[in-house]
Amino acid sequence: MFLIPNVKEIKKQRIKTGLSQAAISLKAGLPINSINRIESGKTKKNKSS
Repeated sequence: MFLIPNVKEIKKQRIKTGLSQAAISLKAGLPINSINRIESGKTKKNKSS
C-alpha cells in the first residue's frame, strides 16, 4: 500500500527547509514545472496505481 502525500504538506515542508522549487527540481532531477504541478495538485494519476 502506498501513501499519497498531502500536496499542502509537501509545499509546507519545502518552505520550512528554505528550499525553492528550483532547488528541489535540481535535487530531484525533475523539471521545475513538475514540482509546481505536484505542489498544486495538478498531477495526473497513473492508470496502474
